[in-house]
Parts: sequence; C-alpha cells; structure tokens
Amino acid sequence: MKFRRIFDIVEQNLLHSTKETLLAVKESGQWRVYGGVECCELTQSLAEGLISLGVAKGDKVVTISHNRPEWIFFDIAISFIGAVHVPLFPAHSETEYRYILEHCECETVVLSSRDIFEKIKPILDSIPRIRNVFSLDKIENATRWLDLVERGQKFHTEFPDELSKRKNFVEANDLFTIVYIPDLTLPAKGVMLSHKNLLENILSAKDLFPLTPQDKVLSFMPLAHILERMVNYIYIYIGVSIYYSDNYEKVLESLLEIKPSCFVAVPRVLERIYDKIILKAKDSDGIYKKCFNWAFSLAQRFEVKPNYNFSYKIQMFLADKFVFRKWREQMGGHIKAIICGGGVLPLQVSRIFWAAKIFIHEGYGHAETSPVISVNKHHFPDVKLGTGGALLPSSEIKIADDGEILFKGNSLMLGYYKNPEKTSQVIDSEGWFHTGDIGILHDKRILEVTDKKSEVFLLANGEKITPMLLENKFKKSLFIEQIMILGEGKPFIAAIICPNFEYLHAWSASHKIRYRDNQELIKNSKIFNLYKEIISELNEKNNILVAKFFLVHEKWTHESGELTPTLKLRRKFIAEKYNSQINFLFL
Repeated sequence: MKFRRIFDIVEQNLLHSTKETLLAVKESGQWRVYGGVECCELTQSLAEGLISLGVAKGDKVVTISHNRPEWIFFDIAISFIGAVHVPLFPAHSETEYRYILEHCECETVVLSSRDIFEKIKPILDSIPRIRNVFSLDKIENATRWLDLVERGQKFHTEFPDELSKRKNFVEANDLFTIVYIPDLTLPAKGVMLSHKNLLENILSAKDLFPLTPQDKVLSFMPLAHILERMVNYIYIYIGVSIYYSDNYEKVLESLLEIKPSCFVAVPRVLERIYDKIILKAKDSDGIYKKCFNWAFSLAQRFEVKPNYNFSYKIQMFLADKFVFRKWREQMGGHIKAIICGGGVLPLQVSRIFWAAKIFIHEGYGHAETSPVISVNKHHFPDVKLGTGGALLPSSEIKIADDGEILFKGNSLMLGYYKNPEKTSQVIDSEGWFHTGDIGILHDKRILEVTDKKSEVFLLANGEKITPMLLENKFKKSLFIEQIMILGEGKPFIAAIICPNFEYLHAWSASHKIRYRDNQELIKNSKIFNLYKEIISELNEKNNILVAKFFLVHEKWTHESGELTPTLKLRRKFIAEKYNSQINFLFL
C-alpha cells in the first residue's frame, strides 16, 4: 500500500490490528490497555463527533495534554477529516497559551486534566471564537471526550458514509499539523507540516531501529514535541505496544516496571540516568566499586568499529559480565535502542552507554524538517559517536561558507503559519533551509553539529566562544545539573550554575552541613569552595578559563521558564532573570 496521508499508516497497521495491547496508560494505579478493535472504534467515532460539531477541513483543533492514548486518538481523528491538529505542551505559560490560541484561530480545544482546565479556562472564556471545549479526565463543568465519542456514534447511524467522503478529500500536501516552537522575539512561531512532510520522515526512518510487533516501548517525552510524535507513528507502523507515561523524572522506575525495548529521550534525560548509575556505583563498597571503576575506564576508550585488539575484547567481555549487565538490568534489561534528539549528547555519556550495549541512536533535526535530518544507525560504519549520525536518504545537506548547516528535502515545512517574513528569513530563494546550527559533514554523509550560530559569541579580546561545547564539558560533573556560559563582549568567561541538588544534598549530609533550604545551602562557604574547586579542575582539564560563577538555588525546569520542553536552555529568559547577578559578576 502506498501511503499518502498519515492515517494511511494508521489504518493499515493499528486500527485493524488484533493485538490485545496496542496503547496503554496507568489509571488509578492500574494499566488501562487499548486493543486494535477499541482503537478503531474510538478514533472513528471521535472523527464523526468532530464532523457533527461542524469541524471542517482546514479547521484548527488544539490539544493540551500529557502523554496518553487519547492524545493519539485525537491526532488520528483530526487528520481523518482534514482538520489541523495544534498540540500544546501542558507546561506553557498563560501568555503563551493566549498567544497561540488566538494566533491559530482554533474553535475546538481538548484538555486533559483539572489543573490544565483551571489554568486555561479564563483564557478560553475570553476568546469568543472558541466554541467547543472537551476534557479527557472527568472534570466538573467540563464536557468529557467520551460524550464526543457518543455524539459521533449517533452521527454515524444517520450518515454512515460521511467519514469516508471526508478522508477521500485529504491530500498528501494538505496541512496536517501546526507545531509551535519558541522564538526569540515572539512567544512562539507555528511550523506548518503537511502529511507528506511527516510521512517522508517516518518512512525514511522506520527501518533504522530493530523493533518487532512483539516489543514494548515507553513514551514519556511530550507528544506535543514532533520527535516523540513522529517516532510514535513509527511504533504504530511496526505494531509494537506503546506504554505512556508523563513523568520523565522517574524514567528508571518506569523502565524497570515496563521493561521496554525502546524509548525516546532528550540528552538531559540520558545524562540524569547516567548520573544515577554513576552515583549508585560510587556509593557501593568493596569489589563491585573496583570493578565499576575498571569497567568505566575501559568504556571511556570505546568506539564503534569492527575490529578491536584481542586484549580489549576480552576485557570488555569481562566488564560486560560483571558491570555492564547490571546497568542494563537497571534499565529493565530489554533495551534494544534509545532514540535521542533535541540537543547534543556529551560524547562521554554516549560512549559509555554504547560500551554497555545500550545503543543510543543520536540524531539531528528541527521541527521545520519533520524533524529528523540524520541519525546514528545500529552498526558500523553508519555510527559516529558524538555526532548527529548518517543523513537520511531524503536529506540533502550543504555547509555554508560560515559553517551553517543548510537543508533541502521533502520533509521541509510548508512555512511558518501567518508569518511569510519569518519563513523567507530561514528558507532562501533556492529552497535551502538555514538551520542556524554550525556543523561539519564527515565523508559527505555523517553530520556533526558543533554549535548554534546565534549562540557563538566573542570576548572583548576577539576570542570566539562556543558556549554549548563548554557547557557539555562542565555538565560531566555530577554536581552540575545545568550551566549557562556568559561573556559576550566581556574580558573573561563566566557561568551561572544550577547545582544537581540530589547529589549536592547527599554530599552535604556526608560533610555534616546543616541548612534550612537550597537558598541557605548555596551561600555556605564550604559549598562555594566545593564548586570553586570543581570549576578549577574542569578549567585545567579542558584548557579553558571560567573565571567567575554564581550558584542558583532554584531547579531549572520548563514550568519555571528556564528550559524548553526538551530541556534546552532558554538563554534570553535566564539572562533577564539573573540580570543583577550577571552584572555583578562582570564588575
């Protein structure tokens, strides 16, 4: 079957499946599973319910929900009738919600939970255009999504052929979704992706991962993020069982319970898993600690290549038997692949996971490219650790004179919604998309991203600084959760450090440091001297000089504004938030 629309994949591979568990989520502590027949019935009834409300081709439907099967049901149902799904993150600010809801001109909104409903209801009430609001959870004074299902069932009785007619009018180049992403000057810009855009990515990447219909996968990164969403359709294509979670803070617990074969993560999530494994080993005693340190030093030399000398192979075999096997068990014991995107994963982390036979398929792309441009595959020579991997067959890349990565391909967006000026700024007259990233193309096929063009700055002496590279080096310390490098136009480099409070609290307890809260803790002279020593060691090790720094007492999150939904730094927000402390650093 030739796929032209996203729902062509769904109809062939999910809706007609006889598997008992296709999608699953925890409700009141128990797993609620959906099989093929139920998925089919619910999705079609939702689509017919939307038709009965007057939702037509091209109309926008907004969802604000954590990961759960109903998110996928709505995504499919909306596409069935040629409408446009606009998914939003549950942790957007009220300002962002208002801007997007007004900008996308939606009339129908689907909310998942009471806290989201209460947060957004005043905004919904103030926008006359919004006529239909549904909730996934049972919420007082809100219409449940199951009422829409029931409405669709009644509609089907009267108009049994209407849904089929609507599907027939949906074309490959029709708008499938608008994905809002952060912008430097506006709250967000809407990336317009067609069915063809996303299908190009799905079909180009579907054979990269060794999954079968017998596998289970975990989905915890927000489905509103285009990578998690695209990979979910690869899962559906293959026919695996998808288990949803909305808590990436407890990934290890979910991995132990579900024992999945695959999941998607951003670099910071994998760094946290790495930190916890390292911390557990450091807290152990006796022979295991010695074995761990030995295996760790072996792993730091690991490269993906066909031939190692006999001695290294024997050592790695023993390290796997006594150490790395335990790492895999801590992650459920069944991991075949981890898909990583949304930033650059530190080489040290990638190398150690691969050495432990936990294969991280790090990739590179943008929402504007649907999203994958390149990805590290499963075997040599299509793997180069520390890079974005091998180009997809559909990707055409060239490196501009200033080092910027330029992209062409069928997965390139239609443009930014209602913003032709921004579109023309990133897609030139020859059709090249200017990614804003600086990179290198190895052997005309392996793409390495070295920094963001907009984030490179010069010190007062003219020295070029690439903050992302420095930050990744400093985040190797277990004591540093996040760090932002500063110094544009200044005489030296400085940094804002968000401590890894979990590790810092343990260290403080072992050194008998008393404190009421984190604000008091970071003011302790012993803590300051600890970080001064850490920075000094990292400076010497990496041949750089971060001359000054200050610690923050708040944990940086998407909810509090310092991080994007994929846990990348919002540099402008952070700079404004800590403006007075930054000015003091450079006095």
